[in-house]
Amino acid sequence: MRKKSIQITIITFILSTFTIIAQNKKPIDNNKEKSFFKKLLGKPLKSSVTAMPIGLHTDFEKHGTKKRSTINGLHEALYFAGNYKSYELAVFQNSFGDPVVAFFYKRAWNFTKRFSVNFGIGAMYGYSGKLQNTKGIPFRDSFLIKGDINPVTGLELDYRFLKKWSVHTSIAPRIIIYGFRYLLQ
Repeated sequence: MRKKSIQITIITFILSTFTIIAQNKKPIDNNKEKSFFKKLLGKPLKSSVTAMPIGLHTDFEKHGTKKRSTINGLHEALYFAGNYKSYELAVFQNSFGDPVVAFFYKRAWNFTKRFSVNFGIGAMYGYSGKLQNTKGIPFRDSFLIKGDINPVTGLELDYRFLKKWSVHTSIAPRIIIYGFRYLLQ
C-alpha cells in the first residue's frame, strides 16, 4: 500500500510539472539559432541559494534512523546550497541521518521564462561506503561507491513563481527533495 502511494505521488508530480510547462507556451530565446550541441550543454545557472527541507526516499524504513521524522513518507532532507553561476556547494542530511557535503557543476535547460530543468554532476562526502548496500544506486558494486567520496548526478525542476523565488525539486537516484530557490542576481 505504501509503495502505491509513493508511486502515485511521483506520477502526480510529473504530470503537474508537464501541465505547468504546457501552460507557459512562450519559449525563451526565440530569435537565437543554436546548434544542437550548444542546446544540449544548456546555460550556466544564475547565482542563488536553495533550501529543500523535505524529501521522499523510496525505502526510508529500511535505511532510515529513528532520529529522522517522517510525515506520510516525507522525511527531513535538510538540503541547503549556495550556487555561484554553475558551481554549487551543498550540505544535507542523508537518508541514514549523517551530514553530507557535496560540490556540483550544474547547467540549465530553460524551457520558458519561468520553467527550467537543471542537471549536474558532482562529488559528495559523508556516506562512508553505506551506498554500496543500497539497492537502486547505480554502480554500487564499483570503486566509485565503496569509498568515502562518491559521485552524484541528478536533475532539478525549477518553476519561478516570483521574480527571484522559485519552487525547486531535485531528483537523484532513490530520492526526490522539495523546497525553494532564491536568485541572487
